Amino acid sequence: MPRYKMLMSYDGTPFGGWQIQPNVLSIQECLEKAISTLLQTKIQVIGSGRTDAGVHARGQVAHFSTSTPISKSFISKLHLLLPHEIAILDLSLVPETFHARFHALLKTYHYHVDYGPFLSPFKRRFCTHLNYQLDFDLLNAALPYFIGTHNFSSFANQRKAPFEPIKTIYAIELKKEEHKTFRLEFTGNGFLYKMVRNIVGTLIYIARKKISLKEIPPLFEAKNRRCTPPPAPPQGLFLHSVTYPQSSH
Repeated sequence: MPRYKMLMSYDGTPFGGWQIQPNVLSIQECLEKAISTLLQTKIQVIGSGRTDAGVHARGQVAHFSTSTPISKSFISKLHLLLPHEIAILDLSLVPETFHARFHALLKTYHYHVDYGPFLSPFKRRFCTHLNYQLDFDLLNAALPYFIGTHNFSSFANQRKAPFEPIKTIYAIELKKEEHKTFRLEFTGNGFLYKMVRNIVGTLIYIARKKISLKEIPPLFEAKNRRCTPPPAPPQGLFLHSVTYPQSSH
């Protein structure tokens, strides 16, 4: 059966996250309902991974399969059925073996912070406000501790199902921007539930001098989420991009 790969962006503010769940609207549910209505057949949409409630995406990837012909106007018609917070950027035919989740090689997340005296109302949905004194030298010095292959149990909120806590982060970069804003860019082979937000929360504690650099290794060794600082809020987090092998396109 023909399989299609979708590239999309969304404002995660009004949703309970990517995954379908009871009593809350999800991005996956909106997509499945809209595509199923348009194609007049039940469609299952599989994403590259879950984003939490309130988390955004610039480059989320998903796939679905259908034997119903897809017209050139499919994306335009789909947008008429989707909430305004969801936009389909591209749709392409891929091999039937392509899997948006299992074939993902890398994921890149961006976390946006404003540390000015007040936050513009036009940024509040897409940026976290930290009205604190931050030590950026300490923040930069902390980044290498999180790069590499580690057991990230202390930086993951466990779900009921078993999970594999060993992940590899290839790069974390601090990007200073104008008007007292910065972003943290994370690239890795996969991320656990709330892992990026938990790491950002710890980095912010370090930048505020609430914990020291020498306390980072014991946090990893504890393998216990209760030992680490609270997570950063969801609104600053974006799934920026997902990378796949060239052969899977």
